[in-house]
Amino acid sequence: MAYAGVISIIAVIATARAPFSQAIVTDELRPTTSAIITVALALGWGVTAIIGGLAIQGVGFGGVFIFSAGLAFASAALT
Repeated sequence: MAYAGVISIIAVIATARAPFSQAIVTDELRPTTSAIITVALALGWGVTAIIGGLAIQGVGFGGVFIFSAGLAFASAALT
């Protein structure tokens, strides 16, 4: 269920981001810009998975859960 929610949010963000990222470059650079953004986002997700796996291996799932819950609480408190 959480995976479906993340994918849904990504779809909305990507749809909103595309016009802005394409509007600031010339027509000739739009395919290259789109490719760079796609690769950068995919690398970001990949690195996040690696770091998350290493964190779980190092401190256990409980520690990562408490840390992420703390971040979520801080985010909610600050907004």
